[in-house]
Amino acid sequence: MLRSRKLFSLVGLALLAGSMLSCGPHDSDESFVFVAANLQVPYWQASGAGFKKAGAQFKVRTDFLGPNTYDPKAEREALDQAVQQKATGILLGVTDPALLKDSIDKAIAAGIPVITMDSDAPASKRLFFIGTNNYQVGISGGMRLAQELKGKGNVVFFTMPDQHNMQDRLQGYRDALEHSPGIKITRVVDIQGDPRIAFDTTTQIIGKEKDQVDAFVCLEAQSGKEVAGVLNSYHITGKVVMAMDTDPETLQFIPVSYTHLDVYKRQVMECTVTSWFIFTTSIRKIERRIHPRCSRSCRR
Repeated sequence: MLRSRKLFSLVGLALLAGSMLSCGPHDSDESFVFVAANLQVPYWQASGAGFKKAGAQFKVRTDFLGPNTYDPKAEREALDQAVQQKATGILLGVTDPALLKDSIDKAIAAGIPVITMDSDAPASKRLFFIGTNNYQVGISGGMRLAQELKGKGNVVFFTMPDQHNMQDRLQGYRDALEHSPGIKITRVVDIQGDPRIAFDTTTQIIGKEKDQVDAFVCLEAQSGKEVAGVLNSYHITGKVVMAMDTDPETLQFIPVSYTHLDVYKRQVMECTVTSWFIFTTSIRKIERRIHPRCSRSCRR
């Protein structure tokens, strides 16, 4: 049923975008900017590649900006730069919604549409959010975790708590695990965008608390490979590892028998081109409401 709903949603979005596109082609002088959370993370690199490909299809200029590490302040500077350059529209992967709110609102006030992706800034004036139902991801993950642990065990979570998507995922896990009172969340670790924290924390746990932790849940993309790598190096067996995304460095551990590595590939990465399609055509529709240049049917 869930798969069917996803399919219908994608079909509906495609039809909506197609109707918008019928209003006419884009101008070659349009410039769209994608501000990502961390340009070194494979998830964002794949999304940026999809963004660039779609820009070429629409024959518009694109720019892929952002910090080379997890740095919300540097991301805000990149966002402000896009506004100063008078981008036609901005796609934004939100790190710290509170920090980025004013810059998002300034872009909107300047007439530059902003759409958030992957993680939202709901208190801002952004037009809308494109991404996964992260709460449902947490629910699904929690159910699978309970199954793997057979209803009993201690769990450590790795996350970045300032991000809205991580908050939703963790809440989903918590709600799902309410049905398994034998499973305890013993620690929630803020990796602060630095995968080395996941590596160091796992190493510490294996050294002092090996028998006290049964599962590791990685709510963001970078910690999964670090946790699995530590367990592999120390030949630790019988632990459950839950990881996000399909980074090659994470996927390499799936065949290893010592652990069960469960990967949830976020649908938004698969649909980057679709997201960009909706993004650009939505902006064109907004522009035509202000400057009518097409038929009556396009302005409905």
